[in-house]
Amino acid sequence: MSPKEIRVIGFRGLGKMGMPIAKRLIQVGGYKLKIYTSEKAKAEEMARLGAVVVSSNEELGVGVDAVISSIPGDKELIETYLGEKGILWKMEPGSTIIEMSTVTPSASRKVAEEAARRGVYYLRTPISGSTLFAERGELTIYVSGDRAAYENALPVLRNIGSKILYVGSGKEARYLKLLINIIIATTPVIVAEALTIGEKAGIEWKTLIDALGSSAVASPQIGYKLKTLLEKDYSKPAFTVKQMIKDLDYALEVGKELGVFMPLTSLVRQIFEALDKSGKGDLDYFAALKLIEELSGIT
Repeated sequence: MSPKEIRVIGFRGLGKMGMPIAKRLIQVGGYKLKIYTSEKAKAEEMARLGAVVVSSNEELGVGVDAVISSIPGDKELIETYLGEKGILWKMEPGSTIIEMSTVTPSASRKVAEEAARRGVYYLRTPISGSTLFAERGELTIYVSGDRAAYENALPVLRNIGSKILYVGSGKEARYLKLLINIIIATTPVIVAEALTIGEKAGIEWKTLIDALGSSAVASPQIGYKLKTLLEKDYSKPAFTVKQMIKDLDYALEVGKELGVFMPLTSLVRQIFEALDKSGKGDLDYFAALKLIEELSGIT
């Protein structure tokens, strides 16, 4: 069976990334959305935009052409789709799962296999970018899965991302997201060490940040965090220390399965764990600077 044209979408996961994505699908894409959330304020806000609010997780699979999910991790993925009230049990053959979470390939495979048995297409579509990019529809989306399902879902994805990369027919997108996250996790630690040297050498803080922002290493990631670094304010996280630990655990798990030597990733993970254990787990992950400063005698 060919994938069904997508007009009605069930949406699960109205978090920092999911909420702006869901809004864009209604306001920009014109799609009909069904949502399920335990947060009353979010349900009311989405209802005002025209979303249909359902009372249980499984109802998201009823009468929809696709389900999009953006949820915390492996456990939530399995429960959302394969639990007692899993969405998948209500989805019709020919419909599509567009799964945007950062999860392990092994957890993703369990959902993919059950979806295939039921004639439901499964696209792995992890996203990369900040909440600001989500609001603007400028996320990067890595997609792997059935090619026909991907092409059918493209009109939906174009409302969410400005860079959409089809990377293969299987688990490729899951691996790609985790390896990109390794680089993202390493960056704030390296930056923290370098800036702390400059700070202790007596260079004015604003000068340090200006120099970093205009240097050859000024990636989009660093550019987005310059204001955070300048103000040393980590209290409004786009991505927390605890979330980074989870992603690094997934990356290390995959690396172990594949037999990859990962000493630097292991060390970076320990640094984020130290942040968490010192009470900084809910801060922005660039709070690595705060830890390095404290251990270097800067208070």
